[in-house]
Amino acid sequence: MTTHIIIASIAAVALVTSVSAKTASTIYNPQRVENARRNIERYEWAKRQRDKVVANAEVYVALSDDAVWNMVTPQSIPRGIEVNMEKGCPKCGKEIAKFGNYPWKTDVLGKPWKIECPSCGEIFPKNDFGRFYESGKDEDGIFRYEKADRSLLFNTDHPDPADPLHMYGVDDSMGYQDENGNVYRLVAYYGHYGSWTTTLAVLNVLQNAWLFTGDIKYARKAALLLYRVAMFYPDMDYNFWSKQGCYNSDGGTGRGKVYGCIWETSVADTISHVYDAIYPALDDPQLLAQLSKLAGKTVTATEFRSLCEKNLLHQIHDGIISGDIQGNQGMHQYSMASAAVVLDLPEVTDEWLDWLFLDGARGPTMTGGNMTSLFAEMVDDDGMGNEASPSYNSIWRVMFRKISQVLQVYGRYTRNSFVNQPKYKKMFEAPNRLIVIDKFVPLIGDTGKTGGPGLSGVSMPDTVYAYNTFKDPIFAQMAYFLNGHKADGLRVDIFDSDPEELGRQIQKEIDKHGEWTPKTDVMPSYGCAILRRGSKENARALSVYYGRNTGHGHRDTLNIELFGHGLDLMPDLGYPEFATNWPPRYESTDHTITHNTVVVDRKRQERNRLGKARFADDGDGVSAAEVYAGMPYRQCSLYQRTIAMVDIDEDDFYLVDIFRVKGGEEHMYSLHGPEGEIETSGLNLVDQPTGTLAGEDVELYADLGYGADGWANATGYQYFYNVRRDSKPTSEAAITYKVVDTWNCLKEPKDLRLRFNVLSAPGEIVLARTQPPRNKPGNPNNLWYLLSPNKAKESTYVSVIEPYVGKRTISKLERHDDGDTVTITVTTASGRKDTIVSALTPVDVKPSKVTARFVVFSEEAGKVKTRLVEP
Repeated sequence: MTTHIIIASIAAVALVTSVSAKTASTIYNPQRVENARRNIERYEWAKRQRDKVVANAEVYVALSDDAVWNMVTPQSIPRGIEVNMEKGCPKCGKEIAKFGNYPWKTDVLGKPWKIECPSCGEIFPKNDFGRFYESGKDEDGIFRYEKADRSLLFNTDHPDPADPLHMYGVDDSMGYQDENGNVYRLVAYYGHYGSWTTTLAVLNVLQNAWLFTGDIKYARKAALLLYRVAMFYPDMDYNFWSKQGCYNSDGGTGRGKVYGCIWETSVADTISHVYDAIYPALDDPQLLAQLSKLAGKTVTATEFRSLCEKNLLHQIHDGIISGDIQGNQGMHQYSMASAAVVLDLPEVTDEWLDWLFLDGARGPTMTGGNMTSLFAEMVDDDGMGNEASPSYNSIWRVMFRKISQVLQVYGRYTRNSFVNQPKYKKMFEAPNRLIVIDKFVPLIGDTGKTGGPGLSGVSMPDTVYAYNTFKDPIFAQMAYFLNGHKADGLRVDIFDSDPEELGRQIQKEIDKHGEWTPKTDVMPSYGCAILRRGSKENARALSVYYGRNTGHGHRDTLNIELFGHGLDLMPDLGYPEFATNWPPRYESTDHTITHNTVVVDRKRQERNRLGKARFADDGDGVSAAEVYAGMPYRQCSLYQRTIAMVDIDEDDFYLVDIFRVKGGEEHMYSLHGPEGEIETSGLNLVDQPTGTLAGEDVELYADLGYGADGWANATGYQYFYNVRRDSKPTSEAAITYKVVDTWNCLKEPKDLRLRFNVLSAPGEIVLARTQPPRNKPGNPNNLWYLLSPNKAKESTYVSVIEPYVGKRTISKLERHDDGDTVTITVTTASGRKDTIVSALTPVDVKPSKVTARFVVFSEEAGKVKTRLVEP
């Protein structure tokens, strides 16, 4: 092990002799700090912000200098974010999954070197790793694995070597291996979420306490911690631990420093900002005396500053260039911008900031940050990046905003800018366009929890920044909306000279332009159409996605989600259990079969960048869209969905769904609703006694070997259980969900139902359950699916989907086909007869007296009313 872990930090510290050119804080400049302290005097909200920070900081100020110093661990302690991804907890196994992705509890002060399972309460590792760690320290206080006393490696609850549990749960830092060969990386998890996550959090809270109060005691403790980080940081190498089997956020590259290369950007941002914040305090004699005592040598302010710049800022720069610090777009660029501005060395700072705008391929050597070219090549005309997921695309926007803000605060770099790029403004418009009803956005790709509320990708800081930058009233309207339909309380951050002026400006915009009114919208470059009708508690919406299905997207082209009655009624499964090479990700959560779309030839869709919307319009009491895609299945000449959302009255509505497929040998229409038991109608179901959709002898989650070819041929069938079939369903087969308000969104309970009416299904109908991601707390345990496989080269699936409370509002449904023309008649409980006509080419529609490819008209009291025409 010693041949792989080289600790040269102490030597690096001794070699620091250069003089820093920096003379003052540049991000937390004196004016901004003065603003914050003045705002604390003026505003109660600012006082509360200070008080919260100070209360947290006092915990760490009370610690001894030695305790703070020893909080930081060196390269020789591994860092990993999973104990065992597949097996879970050594004691309770996969039961821990229901507590989240990274569920183990750590308490650095109360239970050092221990992690606790939130499910069974068991504490690991079972050995006294703290003593083992101390026994391995060299003369510089750095842990050397080969030096540590291995006689300390035993379960302290079972000290007798003859006891079968003597070595149970024992981890020497390389992981605990059980009798079946399963490795549990207990110390590595602590190394990440215990020592380093705590170190960064403490640095942040001490920094803010110092900025808000000016009390030197907070800066002193932060300085001791930062100096220790600077000693270790050059030698931090996640790549070594990746090769030992640790998993971290590295995007499959194996690169990183403290963390994997993606999350390492947050390490870089924290340490550069803390150095800038405490810079004025580094001349404090008491601080330097305390530091010199811990370091075992005299440390001057000049040496401290030089160390931070050499071992932190320059290391950040070099790590970005080498690929050890490289996240989603915007993350490493922001890390570079922050390090450059904090360094404040004119030629070097300008060179680093120039790098942001140079072209450079991602990889082991990054020659540029692409901040110019990516707007042309990676950001679409709707302002979305290439990650599909709204939450991942929001990372780009947030980080670009932060780069803009740090450059604005610095004020001395004028060579390049991206703020005037037209697509930059679009980036801030895009997330607001995805809001479907007050609490929801479509769960496109790796986003959110199954049916969970939340405006993923939408943020108040982004919206406020956009208003202040572009002065477009739409951003004022969105800020007002996000603030609960009021301007009171809207403000910029605590460092602004007049943070509450924003609220007054927003109110003026609302008085002039009114509130945001959601409408049917199409994002053609991103690939999403949203039909919106109603308002407030009667708001309803339907999204259909036809955009990129790669990266953090799912294979979900032409997937729909229905929102109404305050809930997501046809939810995407959301974020996978693990966004890595994890079978349930590719065979279930990401797979086409778990989405409200059509599977062809039992395989997930191929990579597809973008389909097209033929139309997406509002009519009289109806909104409709038609979208198609050419690439999800290359064997298909037609893959198209036509949908209409029709009002029955102010409260009730229904959805007509027509999905046409031509090509391939077998099609499977997949629909699912929310959590809830189901009732059936028009179905004669036969239960499959055992197994899964993959077969009676295939168990749930069985490994069928599809990972060997990158899951290209995975069916996902082994993830469906409680299988029930009707090989010859009637022309009006239906299932009705007794809707469960999984996320407690409703103010009052209601007898809400969701009914899928499948009209003249071309093949059989299968009902089965599947499990949403199991490690997302609150997710439903299972969802019922309606699957309709059809062995044919051509299929046209037609459904009428009706949400209702208590009693159905539709009395009769009929389907009539004439070649490629589909006609659906819907008779409401009040007697109104709606007719929906959909054709592949324009046809004459009587009695509406129009020629079109899509028409909706109603007949009531002897009168015909044309409600929507798409020629």
